[in-house]
Amino acid sequence: MGTTTMPLSHIRVLDFTRALAGSLPTVWMAALGAEVIKVESHFQPDATRRLRTDDQGNLVPTGDPRRAHFIAMNHSKLGVTVNLRKPDGVQLIRDLVAVSDVVVESFSRGVMERFGLGLPELRRIRPDIVVLGVSGFGRTGPMRDDIAYGAMASGFSGMDSITGYENGVPQAIGGAMDSTTGLGAYCALMIALYYRGHTGQGQFVDLAMTEVQMSMIPEALMDFSLNGRERGPRGNGDGGMAPHGCYPCRGNDSWLVIAVGTDEEWTALCKVMGLSSLAGDPRFSDPYRRWLARDVLDRHIRNWTRTRERDEAVTILQKAGVPAAPSYNVKDIVSDPHLKEHQAFATIASSDQVSVSVLRVPGLVDGAPQGQYLSAPDLGEHNPFVFGDILGLPPSDVERLTRDKVIY
Repeated sequence: MGTTTMPLSHIRVLDFTRALAGSLPTVWMAALGAEVIKVESHFQPDATRRLRTDDQGNLVPTGDPRRAHFIAMNHSKLGVTVNLRKPDGVQLIRDLVAVSDVVVESFSRGVMERFGLGLPELRRIRPDIVVLGVSGFGRTGPMRDDIAYGAMASGFSGMDSITGYENGVPQAIGGAMDSTTGLGAYCALMIALYYRGHTGQGQFVDLAMTEVQMSMIPEALMDFSLNGRERGPRGNGDGGMAPHGCYPCRGNDSWLVIAVGTDEEWTALCKVMGLSSLAGDPRFSDPYRRWLARDVLDRHIRNWTRTRERDEAVTILQKAGVPAAPSYNVKDIVSDPHLKEHQAFATIASSDQVSVSVLRVPGLVDGAPQGQYLSAPDLGEHNPFVFGDILGLPPSDVERLTRDKVIY
């Protein structure tokens, strides 16, 4: 069902994932043309569907706002239901593995093995299969069986230790940090597929959420390695740049971000604020001195930004050569004219025919199709196509397996 002109239209993926860490790489692959088959069951549908049982015993959406999570992470995929508690269900998956290129799973260690779908068995069925296993701490080491969500990975990685008010206690970062893991997983899958394309060899990618999160704090890790210095939270400040922060503007809850990295930018900022005398003040004569005096500088900047509308201030600063940008909330993002012109969003129809916006795969590749964005699948929506057209089962067999709750 993928579009043949898409970059990944020759790739088929079996997707056993839940939540962000595993679902983000597969939804990006689907948008780029891969035929991604999301495997669920009526016994264990993706939790973010937020389903309930109606009076007739059917599973229907609850209307829970987290259902938006499911759409965002599973649009453009095919959806099937397979009962892995039955041998015939496991055999259906084996048959799909034989005609697939990639398997992605985010179960705890040992779950796939208990279904008879461990790595040795997958390689026996398809020797050049690429398998991605996403877990909190990796598949080796004393913590390999520990359960983790993004919050655990963020804390374990050290990210929380440098987040929060300066000299304050560690703070968890707002939003789901395991989306960063999804980006790492996507890169790892592309590397594995590239390697397979050159060697013909399958790959197993053992991706630990914690290690991807650690890659976001390289300066702090290197600072400790070289200098024995343990960084703590520093608010909106930077380890070397000043001024650097988020500053209030006129109006209710309106903010902008300013970061100054060069003497030229510093001089321009002073001129814009009408404080040219600061540019020649010995206390602020070089980046290090400005960093030492950052609290003083922040007070001057706040006094200026508070008197101006956010967008007006950003325009003035950028025109003068000072790096600045609005600090957006979600409502601002979806209505921003720059993002619209840059095609940051794609519009799809949900299963109830409501149009929703989803993020486009980052990066515009010149001369290449920019992606396909289709609705997220209903539970088991593509059973007839996957088991009939892809596996070639006759309708009578599909009907029998559905009646026997193998396709379920």
